[in-house]
Amino acid sequence: MKILHLSTYDTKGGAAKGCYNLFKELKTYSDLDIKLLVQNKYSSDNDILGPQNDIQDYFNTARPFIDRAFVKILNPKTPKGTYFHPAILPNKLILKTIKEFEPDILHLHWVAGGFFDYKILKKINIPVIWTLRDMWPFTGGCHYSSDCQKYTEYCHCCPTLNSTFKYDASYFSFIKKQKAYANSKIIPVGISNWISDCARKSSLLKDKPVYVIHNCIDTDIFKPFNKTFSREVFSLPENKKLLLFGAIKSLEDTRKGFQYLKLALDEIANSEMKDEIELVVFGDNQQSDECKYPFRVHYTGYINDEKTLSLLYSAVDAMITPSTQEAFGKTAAEALACGVPVVAFKETALDEIIDHKINGYLANYLNYKDLAKGITWILDNKDEQISIEARNKAINHFSLRVSAKKYYDLYLNVLNTGRIT
Repeated sequence: MKILHLSTYDTKGGAAKGCYNLFKELKTYSDLDIKLLVQNKYSSDNDILGPQNDIQDYFNTARPFIDRAFVKILNPKTPKGTYFHPAILPNKLILKTIKEFEPDILHLHWVAGGFFDYKILKKINIPVIWTLRDMWPFTGGCHYSSDCQKYTEYCHCCPTLNSTFKYDASYFSFIKKQKAYANSKIIPVGISNWISDCARKSSLLKDKPVYVIHNCIDTDIFKPFNKTFSREVFSLPENKKLLLFGAIKSLEDTRKGFQYLKLALDEIANSEMKDEIELVVFGDNQQSDECKYPFRVHYTGYINDEKTLSLLYSAVDAMITPSTQEAFGKTAAEALACGVPVVAFKETALDEIIDHKINGYLANYLNYKDLAKGITWILDNKDEQISIEARNKAINHFSLRVSAKKYYDLYLNVLNTGRIT
C-alpha cells in the first residue's frame, strides 16, 4: 500500500510536527510504503522529499510571499500581517511526484502557504485523505473564520481581508476550490469533532464523508519531568505557583485569547492569591508596558525543541489556553501528557481534550471571570490524581500509536471497499 503525504513543512510549526510525528509512526507498519513531500524541508529524513535544487528551494520559499502580494493587490485594504492563502501558483513538483511514486492514496495535511494548487485534484483519480488542521480547506483562504459563516454558502466580502467587495480574493479562491472539489475523491478527516462539524456545515465539503481522528502527540517525548529540576533549567522560582501561556504573536492573534487571559489575571490579582502567582509565556518575547500583566512574567521566547518544551510544561502548575477558536489545541494535549492540568473555554475543540474538574477546567465561553475561577480552582485543588488523569487522557486518546492505527484502518477501508462511505 503506497501513501504519499503532502505538507508545506516537515518540522516547522505545530501542524507540520503533527504530520511528521504521524508519518514516522506510520512508517513502522511493514505493509506501508510511504513518502512525505514538502514545500520546504528542514529535517534530514530520506523518506521526506523536498526541493530538488536551489532554484526550486528559492521559489518555494517565495511562494507564501507571492500569495500575500496577490491578496494585497486584489484587496489593498487587507490589514498588515493577515494570514490568508489563495494558492494561486501551480505546483508541477506535486504532479511529478505523484506520477513517479504512483501512490494508492494521496494524504494531505497543512498544505497552504502557496504549496498546494487545488486544481491538481481534477488531474488525479485516487482517493485523497485530507487531514483538516484548520479551516483553510473549506474557506476562501482564511485559516479561521472567527464569527464569519460565509463559508457555509460561498466566500465574498471577506472580513479577514477587510473587504466589502464581492469579487475579492476570497471569492475567486472559493470558486476555484468549488470547481476542483466537485468530482474529486476527497475524504476529509478532522483533528477534532469541532473542525469536522465546521467542515460538514461548509458548502465545499458538506457532501463528503467527514471523519474524525484526533491530532497526535509523541507521549514518549511529552512526559512528566521533575518539577524542581525543570524550574532550575529555566531559572524559575521554586516557591511560586506558575501559570503557562503560549502562543506565537499572542497580542496580534486575538484568536489565542490574550485579551481574556489579561482580564482573568486582573481578576485574580484582586484575590488572596495575588502574591503567590507568577506567569510564564513562551512563543513571544517581552512585551511593551501597555500590555503588562498584573503578575511577574518570565518570557522564554520561541521554543522549537520538543524536549525543551516538555521540560517547560513540567515546570508549571497549570497551562492556560483561552483560545476563542481552535481546531484541536496541541499545546493543551502536550501539557496534559506532561501531567499538567489545563484551563480553557468550552465550545472549541479544547473541550474534547479537557475533562472538566478531572484533568483541567472548562470555563464558560469567553467568560473571563469563569476563566479566573478555573485558574484558582486548579491551583487550590491540584494534586497527584489530577496529574495522573491528565497523563492518562493524553496517552489513551492522543498518542501516536492510537492515531496511526486509526489512519491505517482508514487506508485499508478506502482501498479494500473501493468506495468512500
